[in-house]
Amino acid sequence: TRRGLRIRRPLRWYAACELGIGVWGLVGVVLLPRMPALLAFLASGRAPSDSALLVTRVVAALLFLAPPTVLMGMTLPLLASGLERGRDFLATLGSLYGANTLGAFVGTATAGFALLPTLGSARTTLVASGLNFAVCAVAWRMVLDPQSAMAGDPAPEPRRRLVLPALFLLTGALSLACEIAWTRAL
Repeated sequence: TRRGLRIRRPLRWYAACELGIGVWGLVGVVLLPRMPALLAFLASGRAPSDSALLVTRVVAALLFLAPPTVLMGMTLPLLASGLERGRDFLATLGSLYGANTLGAFVGTATAGFALLPTLGSARTTLVASGLNFAVCAVAWRMVLDPQSAMAGDPAPEPRRRLVLPALFLLTGALSLACEIAWTRAL
């Protein structure tokens, strides 16, 4: 429709996505070390050049990366859908998208150049999962706060101007950091 998709209680959905991303990170820390053995079992008796082996690897990677990637891809649209459609909507959305992009850059740089070399893939994923849980908690606190702009009532301007950009920044940072850690681990 011309009015766009309006989701009831987008902040609840956003918090659920952040929770799901954090949980998937913990699942990944358990599953990833077992992937080589699973792939070796599936490949037993096949020649390395067998196309079924390639398909098996691609499907395994897809099944592992699709759930968190979909959840990460939902976070920005969910937060954006909860913004008031007033006169400053596009400027606000642009600022928040910029914060998300900056966060993606920070997450990529931090994961790639600092966390992965020092902590390794599993610990980097655990750090990112913990931060996803923290972002979920902040979002859920906003859901429970009747003054929150996205919980249903208008929020006081100073608070809204601080919390939403921070969530957008953290969402971008965590999304790219998780994707880099999981992709390198695979």
